[in-house]
Amino acid sequence: MKSVSLVILSAAVCFTFLLCGTAHRGYGQSIHYSPEILIRKDGANRIYLKQLLIVDHEPDNRTPPADPGEDGIQDIHDMAAPDSADNLFPGDRNALNKDLADALKFYYENRFAEALPIFRRISRQVKTPDILFWLGTCGARTGDCGLAVEKLQEALEINPNLVGARMELAAACFHCGQYEKAKQEFEKIKADSPPPEVEQRIDRFLSEIKQDEERFTWKLRFVQAYQYDDNVTSGPGRTEIDDGSVSIIIDEESGKMGSGNWITDLKAGFLYDTGRPDGFLWNGGLNFFYNCALENSAFNYTDADGFAGLRWKGKQDIIRMPVGFSHKRYGGDALSDTLYFDPDIEHFITDFFSIKMSLRCAKETYADPGYSDAGYDNVSLRASSGPRFYLSDSHHVLSGFFTLEDRNADSDAMSYSSRNFSASYFASFMTRTELLLFYKWTDRQYSGSPNFYDAKRHDKRNTLTAIIGQRFRDHFFTSLELAYISNDSNAELYDFRKTACTVSAGITF
Repeated sequence: MKSVSLVILSAAVCFTFLLCGTAHRGYGQSIHYSPEILIRKDGANRIYLKQLLIVDHEPDNRTPPADPGEDGIQDIHDMAAPDSADNLFPGDRNALNKDLADALKFYYENRFAEALPIFRRISRQVKTPDILFWLGTCGARTGDCGLAVEKLQEALEINPNLVGARMELAAACFHCGQYEKAKQEFEKIKADSPPPEVEQRIDRFLSEIKQDEERFTWKLRFVQAYQYDDNVTSGPGRTEIDDGSVSIIIDEESGKMGSGNWITDLKAGFLYDTGRPDGFLWNGGLNFFYNCALENSAFNYTDADGFAGLRWKGKQDIIRMPVGFSHKRYGGDALSDTLYFDPDIEHFITDFFSIKMSLRCAKETYADPGYSDAGYDNVSLRASSGPRFYLSDSHHVLSGFFTLEDRNADSDAMSYSSRNFSASYFASFMTRTELLLFYKWTDRQYSGSPNFYDAKRHDKRNTLTAIIGQRFRDHFFTSLELAYISNDSNAELYDFRKTACTVSAGITF
């Protein structure tokens, strides 16, 4: 009675399979059958079952073919890994038969989430190409592309001729983003001259891969530089300050000190086109900057930054909305962490003239209690706006910006409001030489007075920068940078002048 029930259930499973269609077996977009079909037809197109279940030693009144393989029908013992089925006890065989019947029922009803754990349980005891194929396909249908790739590869290792498994593997690799592996598998199938509709389906996959690869663009820039900074501490040029109301002795590490520095700068950025008609893209990047002070490691400085966000490009506008996180270290110790939102918009009035506006909201928290207890933790807001001129097909770019910034720190002495104006000129010449000139003027009014002073601090700063660079051999470049900063403060302790010269070499992709 048990054998009859199993045969009836198996027949129902195979009938379900026939309803799914068997044209060009193994090539379907949704493959719901084994690469090794355990059925055959006689001249009257009647369906015969042959050993569909893993092992069934009960009497079978059906007459098997003289040669189990001559009509394409394989016994489960032939398909199983050595000793995997023969070593099972009768009770194990019966349990596996029942599990397989249940799993196939769910499988052909497209209930893959219910079939998957059963196939997984079966595969722990019996590993046939069929079981691995079904398990891998269930993984693909339930979104577990890692499981799908793993099990379908195992099935192909046992039998490399399973075209259906190879098609499923290629599709799973595609959905996993393993484009190179997907292309390799698709090309193997195409090399066997599949039916025209299958080749068209493969071409559509390959076309999507090409579009996705073109949608994703990235840039990498690595710079190694030597810099001499004649005032690495940004300290005053005097060893003693006496303005009549206060007398301050400047120690060696707080006063003006020159230093040679090795600088490492790494920037990586990506842009992903989602393919949406509204023009939205994903933009992001990672930046790493390290300044190694050769004379005194106490002045080493590290800034690691990462950001990501939407980018939108319309006919006249470019909008970016990145969210980022920055970690800073000073002298080898953690200094601060900053979380920021940095949106901007550039509106092109003409092809060569635009107005750019940007906003930055940031919260900075200091890790060093010495800074945190002194009230350095802050929230800041900065807004800027200005014109840009793109001349001679953008080989010459002129920019000017006016910026307002407000920083609200825990201490009034660290809080300020500032305004600044900046102007820049960038030029790219036919010799692949590039030039950047930059000027910035800043007026910063603090909310409180610093240590040793009664009046609120007020600084005015001028910054000048000139950089000339040369590109060569497609990806390489060198540059020379000169920078000068002059900071005038009503609190003489914060007066300083500094000049830095930097020689850089780098590679970009």
